[in-house]
Amino acid sequence: MIHKSENDIINNWNSNIDPVVSIICPTYNHENYIEQALDSFLMQETNFPFEIIIHDDASTDNTVNKINAYTEKYPHIIKTILQEENQYSQGGQRIFFFLSEKAKGKYHALCEGDDYWIDSKKLQLQIDLMEQYPQCHMSFHPAEKRFENDADGKIYANQAYENKIFSVSDVILGGGGFCPSASLIYRKEVVSDLPKFFSKAPVGDYFLQILGSLNGGALYINKVMAVYRQGVAVSWQSSMQNIDRRIKFYQKMIKSLDELDVYCNHRYHDEIAHEKSKQMYDMAVFYLYNNMVNEFNKHMELSHQTYPLKSFYYFMDYHLKSFPGLIKKLKKLKLKIKV
Repeated sequence: MIHKSENDIINNWNSNIDPVVSIICPTYNHENYIEQALDSFLMQETNFPFEIIIHDDASTDNTVNKINAYTEKYPHIIKTILQEENQYSQGGQRIFFFLSEKAKGKYHALCEGDDYWIDSKKLQLQIDLMEQYPQCHMSFHPAEKRFENDADGKIYANQAYENKIFSVSDVILGGGGFCPSASLIYRKEVVSDLPKFFSKAPVGDYFLQILGSLNGGALYINKVMAVYRQGVAVSWQSSMQNIDRRIKFYQKMIKSLDELDVYCNHRYHDEIAHEKSKQMYDMAVFYLYNNMVNEFNKHMELSHQTYPLKSFYYFMDYHLKSFPGLIKKLKKLKLKIKV
């Protein structure tokens, strides 16, 4: 636990009335990581007040006890929502709505309980820049990917060599990894009137990035200030190993993209069609690896009809779809060459 007292943090604020930033932290079975996340929030050096809102989704390990220890020491900064029944398993973005409704800040900053920040000036820098660009309702920055025991990580989402405003099209075509979740800060207005489809979107981060950029684009800040932790047992990637769950995920993503297209009055139809095609292609390849050849052929054709992707591997997979055994051999060869 960080050595700063609550008074040490609050005394630097120019006001103690309402928080400027609400740090939103969803967590589940993160007993090995939650302390590092909370310390990274509490180390923030700001001249404005912030609050930390933690949502524990009925953890079965020692996460809640660790959260409670921090809440006792920082009762005016940390607020908790402790579920007795797991909400994620009930689908949709229920957790996100719980957190957004409780948040009081003009801005919301996201960071899940197994990720963390690595710059004590992150909040101050990001908010100062957002105040300079009021037309942008969302900002983000690059991050590091680290496995649990890594001292250093690999930088990702390094989208430019300088600060830059990216368009809605850039965000859509960039996919969910364009903006690291632990880097996101958005104005409260973004979530004050979310479209209905968002509640059933299988991945809230991606659609939040798009919705957050609709007003004036997404402000990119060229500084690495967060870590995305890979290889966590309860991570999204581990949950996608189940075949039925994986297929349902792709189907829900495609449906949500269709609903986004309608919500945006088809202004970004081509970009959304491109992303739908990617989902269909990924689903096709997943079917191939699970020896479901007919489904592979069907979804390769659907992908091509929706939007022909411009990549060499896509071109080969589509034109060789009648020879699935050959495609699998070529993919294995590709992996060996990469290694």
